[in-house]
Amino acid sequence: MDDTALKLLLATPWLLALCVWDVKHRKLPNGITLGGAAICLVAYLGAGGLPLMLRGLLAGLLCGLFLFLPFLLRAAGGGDVKMLFACGILVGMGQIMNFLFFYVDCWFLVVTGDVVLRAGRQASRETLCAIRVGLAL
Repeated sequence: MDDTALKLLLATPWLLALCVWDVKHRKLPNGITLGGAAICLVAYLGAGGLPLMLRGLLAGLLCGLFLFLPFLLRAAGGGDVKMLFACGILVGMGQIMNFLFFYVDCWFLVVTGDVVLRAGRQASRETLCAIRVGLAL
């Protein structure tokens, strides 16, 4: 198993908790989101020292920057930016482009699902949230 797969396997409970929290409350708490990012940074510091931790931080900043313009235009929320920041730290610099391409692919699936559901019938907010989570997973 490669390094990225192991990190994602270990982070799966954290990511699922964030998904459930987001669907229930429509808001991501800083403590859980940024707390997970901080744990990843401390793990990098222990595993590879300051250079690895700084590379992880840079990956998080680049991923967060990816959604900064949509955040300014109110097309993305602050929780989305924080989550992308945390996920960027988790995947690291080596996988940042793969992660962002995957993120955009999932986003298009969610938007397509919303359009299809809204065109066919007026879906409830809970139904749309459940479909978004299912498509994202």
